Amino acid sequence: MARIAEHGGTIPAAYRKAEQRWDAWIEASNASPMTALTNAYADGADEDTLATLRAAALITEAATAPQLATVRNSVAPAAYSALRAAYSPQAGKNYAKLAEQYNTAAAEFVRLAQIIDPESDAKNLVSADEDTRRAWLEAELIAGKLDTLAPILADAALLAGANVKGEPALIGLLTDPKSAHRRRVYEAWNANDNRCNKWSALIALDVDLRAADLGEHCPYREPRPLEVQHIRGNIGVRSVTVDPEDDEPTSTVQLRDGEALVSLI
Repeated sequence: MARIAEHGGTIPAAYRKAEQRWDAWIEASNASPMTALTNAYADGADEDTLATLRAAALITEAATAPQLATVRNSVAPAAYSALRAAYSPQAGKNYAKLAEQYNTAAAEFVRLAQIIDPESDAKNLVSADEDTRRAWLEAELIAGKLDTLAPILADAALLAGANVKGEPALIGLLTDPKSAHRRRVYEAWNANDNRCNKWSALIALDVDLRAADLGEHCPYREPRPLEVQHIRGNIGVRSVTVDPEDDEPTSTVQLRDGEALVSLI
């Protein structure tokens, strides 16, 4: 929630109040009744107050840690429900605000990448003009901004009720792969040895970087496992690995000299 607020999100006063109440409960639950009893006695508290604190101290001393945790967490469902209800009216608006920031950064990254490949070797910039060198430098900065905004946008989507658990949901939230090869998209998503991480790898596949409309967001299916198939040729039978995500999975099968593809079995 703090990160959403830091990036322009609005946190409702009702949410702050519910949050403060929950924090106060946790603080009180972690406080030592024995200390409270001692302080109350020293301050001259009345007998009723001392009796209440004495009972609490006796219970705490006799209770086990799991039992104390059970009492402390007993109000958690009600507290979380109150927090959700307080934040709900602002959830969609905050997501839209962060989505706009993400989309702006993504569009700028694509613009810079059209000037020069962000993964170009620095030595290739020696003879480049000033605009090209500036685009190469700024692309890395914008990629860093996307790295920052992506998880915050995912948090905002989660708080607005979207499913953002796992790579399929995140890819669907932050990109539109269109007709890109599904396995290559997942490989690009996990690219971390590039200068601009996943972002340059994704746009190299012509994947759109955009925040999904929450009402249209859906997970991007993972690629099916590679398959081992058997090829019968004129010199026997052998196994080959094919990718079911290819348009024509067997088109990449390399036949050996003197071998002809007869059938798949």
